[in-house]
Amino acid sequence: MAGALARAGQHEQAAEVADQAETAARSITDPDWQAKALTAVARALAQAGQHQQAADVARSITDADGQARALVEVAETLVARQATGQARRVASAACAAGRWTTVLGLVLSLEPSAVRALTEPNYRHQQGETRLPGSQGARQQT
Repeated sequence: MAGALARAGQHEQAAEVADQAETAARSITDPDWQAKALTAVARALAQAGQHQQAADVARSITDADGQARALVEVAETLVARQATGQARRVASAACAAGRWTTVLGLVLSLEPSAVRALTEPNYRHQQGETRLPGSQGARQQT
């Protein structure tokens, strides 16, 4: 419902419905179902323009892979809304949260050159890098 309201441009109403849905989702006792429900809430909040709240809801998921999947959905929604900078930050959080394979498609859509670092063995050496681009501690060799 919140997603439909957001697509119809009724963002304030969509955010209110998403808030109610979040309350309901948190009352679910099965962790897998709760994660799925919170992912839907996070997606709806992102569609409603509530980007920070969407990321916060996604980060509240306790299962690491579930959290990563939710963050990917938020980031994909941000990309669709042309909020690329925010999408990159959420994608980084998704990378830190779960398996990198969960986030790979999103990362490659945001930074297509990243595939070269993964597939070309000498790419990083040719670029003078000692770690993957964007990773902590990446530095140029002197």
